[in-house]
Amino acid sequence: MLPVVAGPDATRLQILLYTVVLAAVAFAPWPLGYFDAVYGLTSLVLGGGMLALAINVYRRREGSRALRATRKLFAFSILYLFALFAVLLLEVVAHALAPSIW
Repeated sequence: MLPVVAGPDATRLQILLYTVVLAAVAFAPWPLGYFDAVYGLTSLVLGGGMLALAINVYRRREGSRALRATRKLFAFSILYLFALFAVLLLEVVAHALAPSIW
């Protein structure tokens, strides 16, 4: 809907800006002490990958390379969410099973 209303350039900018916010918000629980380094490093690496792909979408304006960039970002976003939730689950389970180790 946004490309129809605001245009493709505004949509690309929104994707980039929201990805920056997403990476920062997803990383925040580690420095705030809610989760351990496993989550923090996973969030940092995946957020960096997501940001790199969003920059690629922003830079590629037309043609098949632009379409490929958007599809890669979409596919990675699914992996990103799965991996973050999986690491969250693993940390919670690990804390429940072996609280003295963590």
